[in-house]
Amino acid sequence: MSTTASYETTEFRRSFSVETESLLRKRMIWYISIWGGLSLISLVMVSVMLVQGVEISQMSQMLSGGWQKAFFFITSILWFGAYIGALVVVVGRRVSTRSIVNISIGLIILDGSMGIGIRVMEMHMGPALVSFVLAHFIACCLFPWT
Repeated sequence: MSTTASYETTEFRRSFSVETESLLRKRMIWYISIWGGLSLISLVMVSVMLVQGVEISQMSQMLSGGWQKAFFFITSILWFGAYIGALVVVVGRRVSTRSIVNISIGLIILDGSMGIGIRVMEMHMGPALVSFVLAHFIACCLFPWT
């Protein structure tokens, strides 16, 4: 006769759940801070170069038309809006662990979609692939994804 006894108590499960949620919340904040900070620095540098009219061969090829510059700025604003929104939700509200995981996956999907969008718009931005891989690498280092 085989019997299985659970040595976990309700109090232990609750404490473990709270601790896991706290750890995941901290990792989400770290991810947004690291990747959002690096991207913000990059965006500010590119924006200053575009406004000042600095000619960089790759940049001038990538953003040769006015619509491409508009697309770049609009998508950058939307991207930062998504990251800031995610940070506000994670820090400000008590969201479930499942919601935090879904937000993290959504942010990675957003990064991939932007990379695909840049490629589809034929903007030939080499760093788009590198930035997606870097974002995914940082996320894999911080999140307990399977």
